[in-house]
Amino acid sequence: MNKAMIFGVWVGIFGCGPSTVANPDSDDTGISVSVLPERFSAGGWHTCAVNFEDDLTCWGGNNMGQAEVPADLGKVSSVAAGTTHTCAVTTEDLVACWGDNEFGQSAAPENLGPVVSVSAGVFHTCAVDTDGEVICWGSDDHGQSTVPEDLGPMLSVSTGVFHTCALDGAGAVVCWGDNEYSQLNVPDNLGNVVSISSGRTHTCALNAEGGLACWGGNLDGQSTVPHYLGPVAVASTGEFQTCAVDTAGVLTCWGWNEDGECTPPENLGPVVNVSVGARHTCTSNAAGDLTCWGWNEYGQCDVPESSAE
Repeated sequence: MNKAMIFGVWVGIFGCGPSTVANPDSDDTGISVSVLPERFSAGGWHTCAVNFEDDLTCWGGNNMGQAEVPADLGKVSSVAAGTTHTCAVTTEDLVACWGDNEFGQSAAPENLGPVVSVSAGVFHTCAVDTDGEVICWGSDDHGQSTVPEDLGPMLSVSTGVFHTCALDGAGAVVCWGDNEYSQLNVPDNLGNVVSISSGRTHTCALNAEGGLACWGGNLDGQSTVPHYLGPVAVASTGEFQTCAVDTAGVLTCWGWNEDGECTPPENLGPVVNVSVGARHTCTSNAAGDLTCWGWNEYGQCDVPESSAE
């Protein structure tokens, strides 16, 4: 049983034995991680989180150096864990990436200026700069890094494996890249979308009324939103699975579950955010507890203890 208490939180709207929710009365403390979605991220074989001092910690698989945070990184405002690489936005709004760079996914353009967000996929990476421009780099064999010429200013971007989706200020979603599984065929009736998340071959969009819609690959049911799911506060897609937190804090996951990634711990309780990796899932609750479960071969579910006194 792995305990991790996050002893300070910002509440906001991202097998192995589970890392269970810490007892609020316990003296055990883990890393201090904000519950905001961009402050922790479940990747392929690793997990990363940013504490209240804006320091980044990564753990789990490190075969390509993806969990080895650069010593000179400095303070971080957000993190995106890809499959075997990691990208972070510093408090100076600059992008830094490390880990696997076989396809150039860790080589951010030299002329990339300040950004508001970054998304790390498998073979490519995309960021949105302060002007709303989407910039992508890395593999482009399916056009996933070729941003449409007529794309206007965007609020956010989400990278899948061979496709990319972006959200504009009017709540509209635009996708490009591979369309083998219809992952680019954005439904017409989404409503005013407020957030998006792209998995391996599927994408999900959450609208302002709490309605969740998913499309694309559905071999494991990852795009079939449960009919009983109520209004959603936040959703996250993994490789072949999807998880959503409803407005009551109840987590629901569906799709691929071979490693238990879609089976939350029985004592999880209400949560405020979720981040789904390739085959593991992490959540945070309002008390500040970070909990991870699913595939744990590389320790990606083992939330580290804090070294702070």
